[in-house]
Amino acid sequence: MSDTAPPPVPPTHHVVLYSPGPNWIEGKPLFEQPLQGHAEHNAELEAQGLLTLSGPFLDRDAGMSVLAVSDTAEANKIVRKDPAVKDGIFVAEVVPFFKAFPQQASGEPAAPEREEAATETEDIAG
Repeated sequence: MSDTAPPPVPPTHHVVLYSPGPNWIEGKPLFEQPLQGHAEHNAELEAQGLLTLSGPFLDRDAGMSVLAVSDTAEANKIVRKDPAVKDGIFVAEVVPFFKAFPQQASGEPAAPEREEAATETEDIAG
């Protein structure tokens, strides 16, 4: 968890950073890890309109997702249900994010009114 001051605006999304967890199979690259449940979980999130984008980094055994969820507790709950996180293949860091671009049709970023909410960074281990 982070001890930084609250952000100037509430998050519009949450970025999830995935890295190898305690049950990562050493010596096997990301594309050879048992991640079928992770892919299925992400497909369900996409179908529900909760997943903006997701995929692996190509220069390391890690990846990221962007959740279209403004509530940090809800984002953490979603990540805790990910089979790869639950099984310890991945550890996940959930980071609050404000989407400034692309802008709305008016040309202005979608800057909502400031709310006092828990927007701390949280590491989630399986």
